[in-house]
Amino acid sequence: MLQTVRVLAITPVSGSSAGLDVGRIPGLGPNGTQKSSRVKGARTHLHVERLDQYTALFRPICLQAVDKTLKSHKILWSGDGPYGPVSQSDSIAKHEQRQKMNGQKALKPIALIKTGRTIEQIKSQHGDFEDWFAEGLGVPDLLQVDVFRYQPLPAAQDLAGIVITGSAAMVSEKQDWSERTADWLAQAVHNGIPALGICYGHQLLAHALGGRVGPNPAGRQIGTVSTQLTNYAAKDALMMNLPKNFDAQTSHSEVVLELPAGAERLATSPLDDNFSIRFADQVWGVQFHPEFSAPIMSKYIRYRADAIRQEGLDPDELLGRVTDTDQAKTVLQRFTSLLTN
Repeated sequence: MLQTVRVLAITPVSGSSAGLDVGRIPGLGPNGTQKSSRVKGARTHLHVERLDQYTALFRPICLQAVDKTLKSHKILWSGDGPYGPVSQSDSIAKHEQRQKMNGQKALKPIALIKTGRTIEQIKSQHGDFEDWFAEGLGVPDLLQVDVFRYQPLPAAQDLAGIVITGSAAMVSEKQDWSERTADWLAQAVHNGIPALGICYGHQLLAHALGGRVGPNPAGRQIGTVSTQLTNYAAKDALMMNLPKNFDAQTSHSEVVLELPAGAERLATSPLDDNFSIRFADQVWGVQFHPEFSAPIMSKYIRYRADAIRQEGLDPDELLGRVTDTDQAKTVLQRFTSLLTN
């Protein structure tokens, strides 16, 4: 009887489940499958299926194990590993169980759709996207889905809301994981699930809903920038409490070039006319980063200084303009309050 184990990389992979130790999985052969020789367990072998060699390192790999001692067990290599759970429905159930154990009313989770990760040097000092969003949203128990690692997306109807992060990737490149996420987002919006896209997430929502995304004709925009609300923002549930002008942190080279049908522009910046958009009822995108602190913004400028200089910008001047953006941060808090009230 074949049992199924999911992992997210060919090598190195380590872990155990139901007594099965998963060792190094070699590269794929010409026919797309390859047996492993480093698996501990009586008469156990694994093989990889449904993957080509190029995508093998980036998307889920289905491993099948044969072992007479495991015939009565369902094997899922998931749980609390570095790539998170295989089954998002299991994660949602665990989320609700933790709430009940803490004496809280079981509420649907907010999904953090993670489309990338921060620069490694920043991560070692300040944590990663999930840490910044947990703090900014005031929600320590987010349902994190690393879509750039091909983690499966949950059923949208099981969610209270969706937050989509930034990324070093480009929406216009239309990578497979990004396009799949866009399809999922379009369906979630159609089903009335509240959503907030940040930077890449803002652009991905626009793309998913029929807008156009591409390189900014005005060039890179990075650092603390002045943001101006449009008249539509005065009556918008997310933006209405912000002042007409406020500072925000930003770092991007692509922008929303054309709005989807029915979308409304809520804010502009010196280099971006679509700095914030309401795509639908309770569905927003902001090109700026409400989750960034001033120290994090400064480090992004420092680590990208060479590219910034090559584009004719002055990193030192940009660093001198970095300041706290407490008003922009309230966007995250406001989104949470709209979901919970």
